[in-house]
Amino acid sequence: MAAENASKRNLEARAWVVTEWASRRNKAESKASFASRHSVLIKNRFNATVSAEQIKREWLPKLGTDSR
Repeated sequence: MAAENASKRNLEARAWVVTEWASRRNKAESKASFASRHSVLIKNRFNATVSAEQIKREWLPKLGTDSR
């Protein structure tokens, strides 16, 4: 049950991060900067711990699939 709840939090957090990335105001912001800021926000908003590196490498769109 705990693993299932953690997985659900991560899915919700990931969807939120992808939406935030797509709608960010500063399109010149690097993935590293964005991920660093949002790893803290995820902890507070979703009570989930995700590293900035994981957000940057696994959650955000790869080159050629985003607007940068």
